[in-house]
This record gives sequence, C-alpha cells and structure tokens, in this order.
Amino acid sequence: MPIRRFPAGLSDQKEDNNPAILAFGRRFFSDQTSLEYLLEFLLVAMSPKRIGELEFCSPLPGFNIVSSWPKGEKLEYSPRYGLNLKLFSFFGASKIDARHKTHQDHLCRVLEDEFLSAVRSSITINKKSVIQSIENLLLGFQGVGSQRTWCAQSFIPISPGLITGESIWNESKGAKSSNWDEALGHFNHNQHVFLARGGELLYLQICNALGRSKDEISSWINHSGINNCFTKAELDPEWVHEKLSLGIENLMKGSPRGFTRLTDFIDKKIDPSTSMQTDLEPNKQFKYSSCRWSAEPSWKEGYLFAIECLRICLSNLDLMNKLKLLEIACNMQILRSLLMQSCRLTGNPEEDVFPLYRLVISDPDGQNVLLKNLSKASVRKAKKVVYHGIRNPEIEKALSSTENLDKLYRTADNKYGYKLLITISKRLGFIVPKRGSGMRFVLNEDLLRLLVITLVPGERITLDRFLELAEKRFGFAISGHSLREAQCWIERSDLIEIPSDTIKWLVDMLEAAGYLVQLSDSCSLVCNPAYKTMEYK
Repeated sequence: MPIRRFPAGLSDQKEDNNPAILAFGRRFFSDQTSLEYLLEFLLVAMSPKRIGELEFCSPLPGFNIVSSWPKGEKLEYSPRYGLNLKLFSFFGASKIDARHKTHQDHLCRVLEDEFLSAVRSSITINKKSVIQSIENLLLGFQGVGSQRTWCAQSFIPISPGLITGESIWNESKGAKSSNWDEALGHFNHNQHVFLARGGELLYLQICNALGRSKDEISSWINHSGINNCFTKAELDPEWVHEKLSLGIENLMKGSPRGFTRLTDFIDKKIDPSTSMQTDLEPNKQFKYSSCRWSAEPSWKEGYLFAIECLRICLSNLDLMNKLKLLEIACNMQILRSLLMQSCRLTGNPEEDVFPLYRLVISDPDGQNVLLKNLSKASVRKAKKVVYHGIRNPEIEKALSSTENLDKLYRTADNKYGYKLLITISKRLGFIVPKRGSGMRFVLNEDLLRLLVITLVPGERITLDRFLELAEKRFGFAISGHSLREAQCWIERSDLIEIPSDTIKWLVDMLEAAGYLVQLSDSCSLVCNPAYKTMEYK
C-alpha cells in the first residue's frame, strides 16, 4: 500500500485500483460539480452516522472518537434520498422522453391529489394554482442537473430537507414497471455517479485533521512557518472541533422552519412508504452508506480547510452567502489537496515547509506581461506535478499487475488527475481563459471574497500580512518574496526581479469591493466585514 490511509486498516476494493485514488483518496472526480462537492459534504455532516457500533447524529464524530479512531472501522452515514420531493419539484421540468408512466401516475394520483386535499384556506382559492406555485418555488432551488433525469438532480442545500442523496433510475430494467412500488426497486442509490465521494473525502480530511493532538498541531505549524496563520484558539483541535460541529449545525438554522416543514410534508407525510423504502432497512433501522478513505498525510490541508469552514460558519453572512463561500472553499481545498499530495509524492514526503507549491496570480486583464507569463508557467508546473505525482514508484509498483495500465493512467489523468485540477480551476474562474491556450491563474470577486473572509482573523489586517497569509494558506504568489519562491518552484534558471507595482490590480479589486482602507501611501488595511467578535472570545 503506497499511501497511508485514514481511517487505517480498511481493506482494498476493486475501485481503489486507480493511481489517482491511491494517491489522493477515494475520490475526487471531474464529473462531480462544484455544488455537489458541498452538497455531499453537508449530506454526510447532517445525516445520522455510525463508526462501528457507535451511532451519532452530530455533524462531526465526538472528539474522543476522531482522536482515537478505531482501526479498520469505516465511517457510515444514512442519507435521505427525497424521491417524493424531487418528483414533485423536478418532474414537470424534466425531459419528456425520460418520464416513465409510473412516475407520472405517482405524482398525479398520490402527491398532487393528497396535497390538494390538505390545502386549507378561509378564502376561495384555486388549490391547483397553490400546488403549481409551490412546485415553481421548489424548482427555483434546483442546483444541478437540469439535463439529467429528475431523480438525479440536486437542490441548493439551503434547508435540511433539500440535502438529499443521489438516486439513479435504471431505465432499461425499470421500463416494464407497472406501478410505483415496482418502480422503486429500480432506483439505485449507491452508484456515486454524480455525488462521486468527493464530499465524503473532504469530510474525512477534517476528521483526520481534528484527531491530531494539540502538540502535533503546534509542532507542524511552528516547523512549517505558518504559525501566524491562526488565532490562539485555532491552535487547539478540540476547540476547533467543538466550534465547527456547532457551526455546521447552526448553519441550517438560518433556513426558515416553515420551509423545512413543507419539504418534510411533501417527502414523508403525503406518502410515508416511499421514504421508508429508500431511507430505511426492512426492520426500520437506518440504511447506511459507507465512506471510503483519505490520504493520511493530507491532514495538514484538512486542518486548514476546517479553519476556513469554521470562519465562514461563524461569520455574520446570511445562509446563501455562507453556502456560496463554502462551495468555493470545498473546491479550493480539492486543488490544495491535489497539489500538496502530488508535491509529497514527487519530492520529500516528510518536508515540513507549507505549502510545497506556489501559484503565480496575474492581473485579471493580463496587462502585466511579465506576471502573465510567470502565471502561465506556474499552471504548466502544477499540471506537471500532479501528472508525476500519480506516477510515484510505489503507486506504479502497486499497480504493476494491472492489465491495460496505460489506459488506466489516461483515465486517471483525464478524470482524477491534472485535468481535474484544470477543470475545477476553470469552473471557479481561477484559471482563464476557459478555452484555448495561455492558461493562467487569476482572482475574481468570489475568490477574493473567500480570501478576505477566511484569511482575516479579526476586523482588519495589513495588506502585507494579507498577502503573506494568501501565500502560506493557499500558495498564492502575488508580490515580492512569494514571486521569488514561485520562480524557484517553477524551476526558472534565471530569477526575474518583479517591480513593486505588481499588486496595483489587487489593490484596485479590494478597494472596489470595499475591503481596503488606505491609511497612507505605505500602509493599507484589509477589512473583513463579516467578522463576528464575540464568537472568537
């Protein structure tokens, strides 16, 4: 086994026979969309869970569990699938040729008819128009999958009732179904086609990180030179665990209670038998789905990710803005994980420096040609590192008996490796252009907002400190020392001295967004408008 795993002691499965999965964990996959990484992460956090015989419903396992995880025991969770809710919300907008008669009959005869009888009003109203309005309301929270079958689509996770698992309709086997009960047997909930385990892997990284001792966290932070990236409280993994678990729990409390009652009524009250068949075992116990494993060395990235999620959850932003930032944070964490683990696999795995890479950020308009060219070079270097990372000798040795190894590596490159890095970066607007040559790293308004909310631990810090934190937390090279470090990482034979005015574009962006206060020509402050003082006392 080339890479240490968390949880330790899990047996191999056929799907683990993939170089990128062996390198990074199971699994980050290009077909999973940006929103679905967050959705799956929240699905694990908000579902009932168990580790071995221990069952719990809190967003995170107890601190005593993560700090001494039982060897060989996997994390399992029991998601709700929301078939009735998805049918009610998405069926009318789905492709006509993908609508099966049993699905339509169940919608019309059970869901809508029962809903009509439940509508009560003291005034004369058109009950069907009420149902249509509610269908349109729920359709407005469609997050992903408008071109998919209705059951494979996902909601924006603004309410616990909208956080649902993946359901895939087996059209070939289900075509002959004559009623809804027969049709239910042809929905598959464990294929991981779209919810492809990326959110599970992010969740495991946090569990892996928060199980470290306070001494181990302090030792890593001091040796790696990132000791100024945290508040005093954030150096204590037990404190982070408590606050993050509470923060995730409180996140959903920002959703209107009436909305949650509405989704529960549609999914469980009108027709309770469907959710009982999909979500529960025949003995009415929870039906569990298993998470797999993460690369054990990635706990360091996981700790940073936990802090970023915590700061977002504790901010004074509203629910939709928090979800948007968490979505971006999940995807940036994947990029960080791919790069850090690849650097370990291609260099010294015990090296304490953090991060092991530098990404040159160019101005969005590309006016600075020197910076633009360095950024292009850092994109090429990032691709190269991930490409060689999954070709680590130990990984190749583990796969030496595999047939069609070249084909396996091509698939890994395209779906799990360096092309995944490029795909996620383009989705985020972190790499431009989306098509064509000359790819380079840039920041947009959403990424800049993420940096401000997650890097500024109080109300304000100096611009120089902000740039330093962006380098140490995300590996961003924007000016001065970080650009020299980036040139070394890119392996330029001749180091170029970068003019001091290279950050004018960033200053302009910060000012335009209202994040920057200019005190003088030599001192500027980056302000975090979402900071809540009382939460960090």
